[in-house]
Amino acid sequence: MSNLKNSQLRKDTGDLLKSSYLPQKEASAKMAKKGYTYDPQLSSMASKVYVSPDGKPVITYRGTKTVKDVIDDGLVAIGLGKLGFKYKGAQRLAKKVEEKYKKPADVVAHSYGGWLGENSGAHGNIISYNKAVGLGDIGKKKNSLRQLDITTKGDLVSGLGLTQNANKEVIDNQFKSKNFFKNALNAHGTENLFGPNEPEPTNKYFPESENK
Repeated sequence: MSNLKNSQLRKDTGDLLKSSYLPQKEASAKMAKKGYTYDPQLSSMASKVYVSPDGKPVITYRGTKTVKDVIDDGLVAIGLGKLGFKYKGAQRLAKKVEEKYKKPADVVAHSYGGWLGENSGAHGNIISYNKAVGLGDIGKKKNSLRQLDITTKGDLVSGLGLTQNANKEVIDNQFKSKNFFKNALNAHGTENLFGPNEPEPTNKYFPESENK
């Protein structure tokens, strides 16, 4: 059985997801400190490709940040995610990465990106964090023993994931609020993967611009 909870990929999940929301040069510099090599030819703002210190390709799919992403979120919610803007692109990227590196690609992804990651066709390990789960995903088995779904207590986006047959890890919301909606937003953020002293999170939903 794959022990993803204790893997190096799991240990690097927080940094990889933070980097998935950063401009490409910043993402490259951040992960270089962890020994990851950035692939600018296959990467974009929405999905970034690295080679891990042990030589495995790793794809990150970020969560919702654009109007098109919001539309795709709605499609996932009603079970029509495969009609979304980014679904086929995620599959094409996974195929290109595996063809280039001749190895199964690992995936680390957040929110809507988590749904893309588990449906990308990548053949390596998959770690999702508070992934989007819709009506079409209820009760389904997800990538057997090679997928780990991390969920924060109180997160609404990934709530239906509890019905799925997959490896699960539940973590605490370290930024609890008495306000229901604020608590849900805090639960969804990647800063829970670090701790209460984590600086300003980078996964804001409506950024001023898309830096290329």
